[in-house]
Amino acid sequence: MEAALGKTDYAEFLLSIKGIGIVTLAACLGELGGPTRFDNPRQMSRMARYNLVEDSSGKNKSGTKISKRGRKNLRGVLCQMALTMVATNDG
Repeated sequence: MEAALGKTDYAEFLLSIKGIGIVTLAACLGELGGPTRFDNPRQMSRMARYNLVEDSSGKNKSGTKISKRGRKNLRGVLCQMALTMVATNDG
């Protein structure tokens, strides 16, 4: 995995972020492809279906929730990366 990540232009930069490791970055890039193929970050969140949708039916208007219709593995990896970054970064 490390050799494959070394072939990308952005792996060194992403691995310099505290809390992102080789395995999680490889899993994330495996699901996403290259991050440079997206025009903005919202497109990545929509791919994982971390975008908000309205949760209502009929007369009831409950608010918004996460869609969860996208790539389950990508959501799991992003969640794991976020938890690790929160736990390891100061501030």
